[in-house]
Amino acid sequence: MTVKVSDFGLSRDVYEREYYSSCDKTTKLPVKWMSPESLEFGHYSSKSDVWSYGVVLWELLTRGMCPYPAVDNWDIMRYLKSGRRLEKPEYCPDDVYQIMLRCWQWEPRKRPAFSELVTSVPEILGRRGRFESSRGMSESSDCK
Repeated sequence: MTVKVSDFGLSRDVYEREYYSSCDKTTKLPVKWMSPESLEFGHYSSKSDVWSYGVVLWELLTRGMCPYPAVDNWDIMRYLKSGRRLEKPEYCPDDVYQIMLRCWQWEPRKRPAFSELVTSVPEILGRRGRFESSRGMSESSDCK
């Protein structure tokens, strides 16, 4: 019951169309996982990682679907600025989707801290009988 997250998409050219850079257009970035402040200003923090965590949580609950499948990479910022977010996965419990929505708050200070997520997610899943122990959850995250 341990999930390990990594970004192997940047290690080869196979997914070149899936990434773009908001600055120099030569650096490839995983824009569909990035927070608005990272996309627009290049600001990265634990709160921008929380945004990405919400997207990864969404991926897990969709069994690996690509986020924002109908949105072009160049339109992600406009999509987010309009207040839109990823839709609730079909089999996702409401309380888990509420956590995702909190991770995707526009203002970074309104997003939960990892210290909260590391307890709340296993607690919710444990109440639902889908998670046996919180020992597999870790506060660390790989950079995206």
